[in-house]
Amino acid sequence: MRQLNHPLKLVIYLFIISSFLFLSSKCKKEPQNQTPQLPPETQTGAGTFGCLVNGKVWLATSYFVDNPAIDNIAIYGINKGFDNKGNYINQNIGISVYKSLLKEGKYYLDNEPERWANFGDVVKFCDLRTIKDTNNYLQITRYDLVNRIIAGRFQFTTLPAPQDSCDQKIITKGVFDLKL
Repeated sequence: MRQLNHPLKLVIYLFIISSFLFLSSKCKKEPQNQTPQLPPETQTGAGTFGCLVNGKVWLATSYFVDNPAIDNIAIYGINKGFDNKGNYINQNIGISVYKSLLKEGKYYLDNEPERWANFGDVVKFCDLRTIKDTNNYLQITRYDLVNRIIAGRFQFTTLPAPQDSCDQKIITKGVFDLKL
């Protein structure tokens, strides 16, 4: 009887060790802190809005399209939350074009009432408007009222107003794909 007890202890011992090894192993590696990427350029109403701000990826955590019955249509991306250092962020990028002008095509954002863009930072009390520059543009690649989709690209440069505490912002490689 004593000999049967010994193999049973060995089986239990091996079971405990294999269980420990199994439970302590991972099926997948946990993702490392991945650097944020710009969203792909799509035209499906995917709900994406992103760009580079002074060379760094800026992604909207929410968005809205202000589409009143008359006048301008305005597209806003909002980035609200905390950065990787724990600092509170509340920024927005807005682009506006007169609706009567709006169709698929390229629009220069020259800070006129019918074509403008801005970068706002609520935490730093900044509202930076576009400068007059032919490199500032909004390109609508899809404007579909039936499926309620607006998509495109943008880029612009701002200068702060004298009272603002923000530096110039250079917005490049902007893409959006939103529902109206």
